Amino acid sequence: MQTKGQVLVAFVILLPFLCAFLFALIGYGMVFYEREKLENVASLLCPSVLEGKDTKRLEELAYQNDASISSIKMKKENEKGTVVLEKEVVTVFFGKKRKLSVMVHCVSEG
Repeated sequence: MQTKGQVLVAFVILLPFLCAFLFALIGYGMVFYEREKLENVASLLCPSVLEGKDTKRLEELAYQNDASISSIKMKKENEKGTVVLEKEVVTVFFGKKRKLSVMVHCVSEG
């Protein structure tokens, strides 16, 4: 009969650590998802940057895909281009704001 009590005490001691691990895992997953969204938007903008299209229209397109983007920088040099997107992400663990930045380099294939 005493082993049931021992298992319960061990579970109660480990429960906060398991919960903290679960929240940290969820928080990391959310930040990873946001980074992937930014990378996808930047990849969508790459061909248009290389073609030299209007940057205002490209910025509107980026904001349509992800309205929480805080900064967009696009640059074209010769046959290469760069797209940098930034946004703030609130983490689940302690509710801290983190700045997330993604840089995608574009190179024309022709």
